[in-house]
Amino acid sequence: CDSSVIDSVDVLFNPPPTMNFWPEAQGVCYRESLTFTDNSVSGNLADPITSWLWNFGDGTTSTTQNPTHTFPQVGTYSVTLLVQTNGGCVNTPASSAINVEAY
Repeated sequence: CDSSVIDSVDVLFNPPPTMNFWPEAQGVCYRESLTFTDNSVSGNLADPITSWLWNFGDGTTSTTQNPTHTFPQVGTYSVTLLVQTNGGCVNTPASSAINVEAY
């Protein structure tokens, strides 16, 4: 019990994913489809993005990478995307909000 043990531990830090997504248009007639494209990239190429959660601001969501969505009525909708990597890193969806106008 008189000796000390010293060891080291490697701590790996993955930066959050960088958001890059957009709708095919900033506005659309309500009840018409609008396609959204995600080109977000992981902060670490060895830790790929494996899940998506789109919130369309109208009470509906999607978990596909590039969804098509139809807004049910006229209005401005704040669309956000939450992506998660295989290792659990996520972005901040509030910082990635895009407003879409449904006419």
